[in-house]
Amino acid sequence: MPRGGRRILASDSAYGGYDSVMPFPGISRAALFERLARGHAERLTVLTPNLRLARALEAEVDAIQLAAGRASWEAPDIVPFSIFVQRRHEEALYSDSGAGLPTLLTDLAARILWEEVIRASEWQEALLSVASTATLAADAWSLAHQWRIENALRDEAGSEDAAAFVAWAGQYVRRTARDNLIDAARLPALVAGGLASDEIAKPAALVLYAFDQPTPQQVDFLGACERAGISVFECDPLEGVTRDDSRIARLVLESPHGELEHAARWARSRLEAGRDGRVPRIGIVVPDLAQRRKEAARIFARTLAPSAMPGGQGAALFDFSLGESLDARPLVDAALGLLDLASGPVEYDRVSRILRSPFIEGAEAELAERARLDAALRAIAPASLNLLRLRTAISQAVRRRGAPECPRLIALLDRVLDATHESSRAAPHEWARRFTRVLEGAGFPGERALDSAEYQTKEKWQRAVGDLAALGLVAPVWSGAEARSRLQRLCSETIFQPESGQAPVEIVGLLESQGLAFDHLWVCGLTEDAWPLSSRPHPLIAPALQRKAGIPQASPEQALEVDRRITEAWKRSAPEVIFSGASADGDRELLPSPLVAMIVETPVDAIGIPDYVQLRRALFKAGRNAKVKPVHDDNGPGVPQPAVKGGARILVDQAACPFRAFAHFRLDAHELERPEHGLGPLERGTLLHEMMGHVWTALKDHATLMEADDAKLGTLALEAARLAIERVRDDRPGRLDGQFAELEQRRLAQVAIEWLAYEKERTPFEVVMQEESMRLYAGGLQLDGRIDRMDRLEDGGLAVIDYKSGRVSVNSWLGTPPDDAQLPLYALTAGDDAVRAVSFARLKTGDRGFAGLARDADTGIPGVTAMQKHREASKLASTWSELFAIWQREVDALGLNFASGDARVDPRQMLRTCERCDLKSLCRVHERLGALDEGDDFEEPKDDEEAE
Repeated sequence: MPRGGRRILASDSAYGGYDSVMPFPGISRAALFERLARGHAERLTVLTPNLRLARALEAEVDAIQLAAGRASWEAPDIVPFSIFVQRRHEEALYSDSGAGLPTLLTDLAARILWEEVIRASEWQEALLSVASTATLAADAWSLAHQWRIENALRDEAGSEDAAAFVAWAGQYVRRTARDNLIDAARLPALVAGGLASDEIAKPAALVLYAFDQPTPQQVDFLGACERAGISVFECDPLEGVTRDDSRIARLVLESPHGELEHAARWARSRLEAGRDGRVPRIGIVVPDLAQRRKEAARIFARTLAPSAMPGGQGAALFDFSLGESLDARPLVDAALGLLDLASGPVEYDRVSRILRSPFIEGAEAELAERARLDAALRAIAPASLNLLRLRTAISQAVRRRGAPECPRLIALLDRVLDATHESSRAAPHEWARRFTRVLEGAGFPGERALDSAEYQTKEKWQRAVGDLAALGLVAPVWSGAEARSRLQRLCSETIFQPESGQAPVEIVGLLESQGLAFDHLWVCGLTEDAWPLSSRPHPLIAPALQRKAGIPQASPEQALEVDRRITEAWKRSAPEVIFSGASADGDRELLPSPLVAMIVETPVDAIGIPDYVQLRRALFKAGRNAKVKPVHDDNGPGVPQPAVKGGARILVDQAACPFRAFAHFRLDAHELERPEHGLGPLERGTLLHEMMGHVWTALKDHATLMEADDAKLGTLALEAARLAIERVRDDRPGRLDGQFAELEQRRLAQVAIEWLAYEKERTPFEVVMQEESMRLYAGGLQLDGRIDRMDRLEDGGLAVIDYKSGRVSVNSWLGTPPDDAQLPLYALTAGDDAVRAVSFARLKTGDRGFAGLARDADTGIPGVTAMQKHREASKLASTWSELFAIWQREVDALGLNFASGDARVDPRQMLRTCERCDLKSLCRVHERLGALDEGDDFEEPKDDEEAE
C-alpha cells in the first residue's frame, strides 16, 4: 500500500467519495513476520482481503517457525476482515453486557427477509423472479454500506428500479429492527461502536495486509479501532520489490483452451526444474475461473499427474482458490438425494448414485452386490421413481433378473421410509430435525472412515443443516418441499474448499491473486474484451451516486484504474511472469488487452515449454526408460469354441472396429442402460417387431391380406399392438401404463394399417418365416440369429426382409467389409439360388417403404432395385452370384478375425466411428488427442513409435 497519500473517505462525509486523506503507518513485510513469529505476546491481528491469502500467510509463518527449529508454536491470528468483525460481534454478544445486542443474520436469512418485503411491495407482480431480485437487493444493500452511501439512496433514486430498492430497504430496516436483527452489511458500524469497551480483550495492533483499496466502511472501522487504542498499520507485500521487465513475457495462443494447456505444461516444466531443491511456488491466474474450473481441473490433472512427474508420490500438485458449491461434493449430494428420494420421485441417475454411495449403511459390505443390482434395475426401472416404487423395482429385479438381494440396503430403505414425515408443515428447526432423522435411518455418512476432505465436508453439511434450523428467526412454517428447496439452495450457494496442504501450483481467480507472491506466475485470458473488466454499475443504485462514491466498477475510468494497479502488481509478484491471451475463441477474433499490449510478444518456443509427446517418444526410442517399453499387442486369446453369443451383431462391430467387437462379445463390456422417460429406441424396436410378428401370424399371405376389409385389419392391428405392449410392459415395468399405453397402442395400430395398405401393392407372396431363430456361419464362427421375416415370392424365390424404424441404407451392405452384414448373412444362409431379394422394410412415419436389392427387376416388391441398376452394387459385382460370393468372403474374413482374438483399436472411419460408441471410457484411442499430444486428428503410430 502506498504511504501517506491514499485518498480515502473521511468518516464525516455525507456520502462515499475520496474527500480527504487518512493514511495508516506502514510496516514492512519482514517486520510483520518477525512480530508474528513471536506469538500471541505481540497481541497482533492481521486482516486480509480474503481467506486464501490468510491461509497463505499462515503457511509462511509455519515455514519460518520450522526453519527456526521449533517443534510447536502459537498459531498466528490472521483472518479476513469480515471474519474479524463477526468474531468481535460474537464476543460482545456473549459478554455480560451483550444482552441487548442484535442477532446476526446469515446471508440466507437476510435474503429471506428481502424476499418477504419484496413480495409485500407493489412491484411484486412485475418481477420475473422474487428470489433473484432479493439477491440483487441484498448485494445492493451491502454495496451501499461498504461505500457509505446508504443515507444518500433516497435523495438520488433516479430510476424506477432505484426507487423500488429504496422502498424495500425501508421496509427491510423496519423488519430487522422489530426483531432486533442485524445483517453483515451493517455489522462493522455496530461493532465499531462497542470497541471502546474494556470488557472484551482487544488486539494491541491490527495490520491491513494487501488491501489495494479499502472501502470507506473498512476505513471508518479501522479509524474507530485507532480511537479505541488499537494501533493500525498497513503492509504492502510488494513494497520494495523491483520489476524486472526482462522476465516478463507476453504470449499469444490459438485458443483459450490452448492457453490452459500451455500453462499446465509450463507449470510442469518449472516444477521439474526445481525438483532437486526447493519446490517452487507457481501461480496460474484464470480470470473466469468459476466458469472454467472443471476444464482447468481436467487439463492440470492430466498434465501434472503424479505418475507423470519424476518421483511423483501422489501428493496434490495443484489446487484451486475457488471451491465448488457444497452440493457438488459427493457426500452432500448423497444426503440431498436421500432426502429427495424419501419424499417423492427422483430421476433414476440420482437413485443410482444413492444405491452405490459409500455414505450409507452397508456400502462396503454390499459394494459389488449393489453395483450389480443397479445394473439390473436399469433394465426395468422407470426414468423416475420414489422410495416405494424403488422397493418394488428391487423385488422385480431380484425375482426376474437374478439381481442380488442386498438385505442391508432393503432394511435401510425401510428405515428411511419409516422416518419420513411429509404430511405436515413445520418450522425450519423441526425440518432440520426430521432431515437428520431420515439420514440417520440411512446410516449416513456410512461406516468407513472418512478422509480429510470428506470429514470437512460432513462438518460443513452439519453447519448447513444448522443454518437451516436458524432460519426460524425469520421464516414461517414450511412444507417439506419448501424446506428441501431452501436446504438445496443453501448448499448450492455455499462455496466450499476443503483445507489441505499447500500445493506448489495454485490456480487462482482475479480477487484471490491479490497479495500473493510466487516464483513463477502465468496470467491467462488477457484479451481486449476481458481485461480490463468492463464497468458494471449496480442496477438498483443510481449510477451517478455510485460514480460520486468512487465505487470502482461504477465508471470505465475507475474500473480501468483498478485493473491497471492489479496488472502492475502482477508484474512484481514473481521473478518470472507470463501474460497470455488467445488470438481467437471459435470464430471470434481476439486482440490483446491494452494493459499488456505494450509488452513485446514472445514466441512460445522462447520460454522453454517442453513438448512432452516428443520427449516421451524419444525416451521410448532410446530405451532409456526401463519401466515402459513399446509393445504391439493387438490380439487377445482366440475363441475357444465355434459357438459364440452375439449373433450377426458381432460382425457389425468387427467391421466398425475390432476392439469394439472384442470388448462387447469377449469381455462382455457394455455401457449401462439409462432409463428414459417414455420409450427408448430398444423398446420402440421391440414393439414394432412384436406387432408385425402378430399381424403376419394371423394373415400369413398376400391373398388373406387382400381379402380382409378395413374393419378386420383395424381390429387385427389393435390386437397386435396390444400384445406387443404387454410384452414390453412385462420386460420394462412402468414404461407403458395408463393413457400413454392407450396412445401408443393406437399409434402402433396406425403404423400397421398404413404398412399393410402399402404391402397390398405387391404381387402375391407368402410369409414363410418370421421372428424365427437361424443358425448362421461366418469363417468358422457359429452364430445364433433371429430373422425378422422371409417371404416366398410368386416365382418361388425368397425375399429376406428386416424391419427398421430409422434411417436405412443399402450401401451399408456394399462395403468391403460391409458396415452391416446382418441381412447379407441371412441371405447367405438361405443361398443365392433361393434368394431373389434382400430388403429393409422401413416402418417410419412419413417414410415407409422397402429399400433393397433384387436379382431381377420383377420381384414385385416396390422400392427394391435390381442389382444391375444399383450404382454401388453394380460396381462391386456384375452378377447376383458374384455379389453373394463377395459377401461370403467378407463375412468369413470378419468371422475369422474375431475368432483369432483380433482386438485392434482401428475405427473404420477414424473418430467418426467413435462418436456413438459406448466404449469411450474403455477404449484408449482418444488418448492420442489428449493435452500432451497437441493434435486434432487420429494418427496411427509408425512401427518404431510409441504403441499404447
